[in-house]
Amino acid sequence: MTRQTESLIKSTLPVLHPDDVACVAQLLRDPEAEFSTLAPSREPADELLALLRVRQANSVRVGRRIVGIGSVIERLADMPARTPVLGYGVISPHAAANIYFLEKSHRAVGATLVKR
Repeated sequence: MTRQTESLIKSTLPVLHPDDVACVAQLLRDPEAEFSTLAPSREPADELLALLRVRQANSVRVGRRIVGIGSVIERLADMPARTPVLGYGVISPHAAANIYFLEKSHRAVGATLVKR
């Protein structure tokens, strides 16, 4: 894991729900965790919110837990619709995560994680 990946993951821990911290922190102990792409995605909060609501509904339907998705949805719902949000994908052999930040302030919005 690079220092950049480690720093990115650590910066989200304070905004995570206490039940989700342990799962996301597992990525910090995974030496194979790395960015899935070199550049982050950029989406308005309302579009990301719609996408994550669909993912959450699908995960419930198939019985797969997405760690942190509820907290990210709540934060996005409280933002102005067109607020730009950056998303970084982090993958490892054991999990896939998306880590979200506000574009202007670089404040962490949260993270979602699916164990493989």
